[in-house]
Amino acid sequence: MGKNSTHQKKPWIAIIWFAFWGIFQAYAVFSVFTGRWERPEAFPEEAYNALVYPDMFFIPLYSW
Repeated sequence: MGKNSTHQKKPWIAIIWFAFWGIFQAYAVFSVFTGRWERPEAFPEEAYNALVYPDMFFIPLYSW
């Protein structure tokens, strides 16, 4: 029973991490769309905006 109890605790680390990451990604995407997240000067606008759309797909996956 000692080995099984160790393996049962480890998934919670991943669950907590992905939940936190999903919340952060949702905040970042919302901030980009509302204009509160400022794009760095060196980052091209087209590439910057192109990174937002994949994040929109992954937010539900992170939260799930």
